Amino acid sequence: MFGPTIRILSSNFHSFSSMIKQYFNPLAVAEVIKLLFSKPSCFLPHAKVENIAVIDFDKLKHFGFKRVLFDKDNTLASPYQNTAFCTEIKRSVELCSQAFGRENVCICSNTAGSEYDKKKNYVAAKELEHIFKVSVVRHRHNKPNVTFREVANCFMIIDTAKKIDIRPQEIIVIGDRITGDVMFGNKLGMLTILTKPLAIQNENYFIKISRFLEQGILNVIETFGITPPKNPFVSNLPEFRNVIIKKHE
Repeated sequence: MFGPTIRILSSNFHSFSSMIKQYFNPLAVAEVIKLLFSKPSCFLPHAKVENIAVIDFDKLKHFGFKRVLFDKDNTLASPYQNTAFCTEIKRSVELCSQAFGRENVCICSNTAGSEYDKKKNYVAAKELEHIFKVSVVRHRHNKPNVTFREVANCFMIIDTAKKIDIRPQEIIVIGDRITGDVMFGNKLGMLTILTKPLAIQNENYFIKISRFLEQGILNVIETFGITPPKNPFVSNLPEFRNVIIKKHE
C-alpha cells in the first residue's frame, strides 16, 4: 500500500535534487579552486562588453575565428527564460549567424541542454533552438565542466556528412559569468568575451553570491599583472578590444 507513495516521494526527491544542482554546482566549485592555484589566467576574459549588441561580428570573423558559442541566461535571455531578452539581442544573434554561418553558432547553457533538461526530453533546448535558429549543446555536467567533445558535437550535428575540423582556438565564447563562461572557454583554449548580465534581479541567491566572489577573485588576479591566455589570432589585445566594438557614425 505504500508503494505508490514511495515512488512519488522518490520521484520528487530526484526532481528536487536535479533542480538544486542548477543552483549549486560542487564540480564547478572544485574546478574554480583548482584553476585558481594552477592557472589563474583562466579567470580573465580577453575582452569585456556591455552586451552582445555592441559586438561587430564581421570584425570578429576577420580576425580568423570560425565559430561562436553563446551563453543563454543573462546573455541572450533573462534567467530561466528561453525568449530573447529584447529584439536587439535576438537581432545580434542573427547578425552573428550571418557573419559566421548559422552552422557555426551554438548556445551552451547550464539550463537548456543540461542533464536536468534531458529528463524533460530537452524541451528547453528545443525551444531555444526554435527561437534563435541555432543549435544548443547537450552536456552531462554544467559549465565550466562541459567538455570540448560536447561542444564539437553540437557544431557537427548540422551536417554530419561533412568532415569538420574543429579547433578550440577558433571558437569564441560569449557569456556573463567569470567562473562559468570565461573559465570554461579559457581552460579549453577558446577566446572569451565577458558581457554584463542582462537582468540580475531575477537571479537566485547562489548566483548573486557567486558573482560577488567572482569579482573579488578577478580583482586580486588583475593586481598581480596576470593576463588572459594567449590566442593565435590575437597578437595585440588592446587593439582587438577596440576593433570588435561597433563604431557609431
